[in-house]
Amino acid sequence: MGSRYDEDVARAAEQAREQASLPRVLHLADQPVEDSRHGRLRHLAHSSLPTKAVAIDAFELELEADGHSSRHRHMGEEVLYVKDGQGYDLHWEVEADFSEGRYRWQPAEEPSRHPWRAGDCIAIPANVVHQHFALGGGATLISGMNRIYRLLPTWQIQEYEPASSVGDGSSSVGDGS
Repeated sequence: MGSRYDEDVARAAEQAREQASLPRVLHLADQPVEDSRHGRLRHLAHSSLPTKAVAIDAFELELEADGHSSRHRHMGEEVLYVKDGQGYDLHWEVEADFSEGRYRWQPAEEPSRHPWRAGDCIAIPANVVHQHFALGGGATLISGMNRIYRLLPTWQIQEYEPASSVGDGSSSVGDGS
């Protein structure tokens, strides 16, 4: 048995071989669509998908007419591009406390409102509770987030309310995270 360093070098070489065989293009037919607690998602980059994207998660979120996504928070920053439609986000800022060896946080009582329309880009800071709302017709948002946050022991996705498209609060495929 070699050293831990030798094991790391061997693991890195194996990962490089695996990556070399993965496609750079994920065709439309290979992009899974699911109705989740977050809403209807088309996954573009995910750890379960066979692509060269190893550090980014990305999905397309469809909001039905006058619908909304789940209200939730997560540890990582998120950026969303508004592909079509118009609407607004509600953001509940979070006060975090790392004292006494525990991670605690408290969302604001009242959210701030952030209107958006096609072509805009929405930035969600880490840990901010947020929810997306379509106005009038539906809207499509494309989300991107660095996957590295999922490897942290403090990684969390906490949901407070499911998307408007979810009748009984269940997912038909996956968990929508």
